[in-house]
Amino acid sequence: MDVDGLDFLPLGADRNTAVYRATEGQTAYFVKLRWGDFDDITLLVPKLLHDSGVAQVIAPIVSRHGLLATALADFHLLLYPFVEGSDGFECDLSAEQWAEVGRVLRQIHSIPMPAPVLERIPQETFSPYWRERVREFCGLARLTKFDDPVAAALAALLQEKGRRSVCWSTMPSDWPRCCKLEICRLSSAMPTFMPATCTSPRRAIFTWSTGTQ
Repeated sequence: MDVDGLDFLPLGADRNTAVYRATEGQTAYFVKLRWGDFDDITLLVPKLLHDSGVAQVIAPIVSRHGLLATALADFHLLLYPFVEGSDGFECDLSAEQWAEVGRVLRQIHSIPMPAPVLERIPQETFSPYWRERVREFCGLARLTKFDDPVAAALAALLQEKGRRSVCWSTMPSDWPRCCKLEICRLSSAMPTFMPATCTSPRRAIFTWSTGTQ
């Protein structure tokens, strides 16, 4: 593709990934540049779901060589269609959009995954590690005076939101199972639960975000 413009987008929480908006004529693309370890299972699953008829899942665009990602030195380059819109953290979904979310999730769960793909997908262990860390951080926020302004601001935030955080962090390790909360076998290869809404008020899409890929 002949790129006419490339703009950096200050999005995402993964420090090893940078994202851009690229344009070729009137067509826009979402470009992701990933540094370091890379597992293409995070591309194979959305591609499989999209090809199986789940149009709301955004799959990477295949390169002219048939690849879902292109290696560039220590980086991997990924290309997606660019979707104008807002995510579910920025706006409230309508009842109709929530109904579509349910239909799409049901469709995703009903699609069989090939055995070689399932074998590569990480399984959730419900480790208590981060719950214990949250309790430690909340304790430090209450008992410690920080000189560093960033640490002080974080401590203030933890104290403000700490009651809710501690509430969730003290749940038993088997709470998801006890409450029969179904965690899809696709685990970290699943799309972000909070859907995004594109410019059409009746359309919801799912984006992939694992935090590590």
